[in-house]
Amino acid sequence: MVRSVAAALRDFDVSYEIVSRTLGARPFTTVRTVTLPLIKEGVMTGTLLTIARSLSETGATSIALTLSKAGNLNTAPTLIYFWRSLADKEPSYLYMGSFVSLMLILISLILFFIIRIFFNKFHITLRRVYLPIENEFSRRRWLVFRNMSTSLFFLLIAFLPVLYPISYGIIYPNIIVEKFDVIGNSIFYSFIVAASVTAIDLIFGLPLSLYIARGSNSRYKSIIDYMIEIPIVFPTVAVGISLNLFLDNIHF
Repeated sequence: MVRSVAAALRDFDVSYEIVSRTLGARPFTTVRTVTLPLIKEGVMTGTLLTIARSLSETGATSIALTLSKAGNLNTAPTLIYFWRSLADKEPSYLYMGSFVSLMLILISLILFFIIRIFFNKFHITLRRVYLPIENEFSRRRWLVFRNMSTSLFFLLIAFLPVLYPISYGIIYPNIIVEKFDVIGNSIFYSFIVAASVTAIDLIFGLPLSLYIARGSNSRYKSIIDYMIEIPIVFPTVAVGISLNLFLDNIHF
């Protein structure tokens, strides 16, 4: 959400905000009535990406895995992972996991079109101005509180948990030494995959971006734009098991 909205704000023409402030609008009022409606596409993109990530491998999945130790609690991704681990002994679990993956993909598609239609018809702007409330929220103390609270939330919820595995490396250094070859090879192959994907994206993605942004045929541009966005909202765990089944049944 942050990256999508921030990108939209960077392309935003601030002259509209300047006009609003010149006419006497407070900062909170300007953001609500001018800025948000004009960056609606960025908010929509952020919403789609947020839903897609939330349906797949996110913190919610990790929390569910932890809680499931005390009870029978699963999100769709943890259920797919669990059934995939049992597939070697009982192949039917793989097909059960593929059905859950199909459900996730269909739900993602439905949400994609609902959000698309909703954002195109929904207008954030409200004509009425609640002057006392918006004057209060425009004061500096609320701006400082907003910045501090959001930064603290990011540090505690998003950043620090990612660094926590470092403690295991400090406590169990021998494991790193013993498994250095395996770890090193896995990282090496990960970089090979990443470099290959990036090269393919540069070769095909840049021309496609230029066509979408500057091309003359608006109908085809819209179709391609939709085709590019749809796979983004597919949960990666659902795509992963689908590719697994596809490659298992295709012989090159």
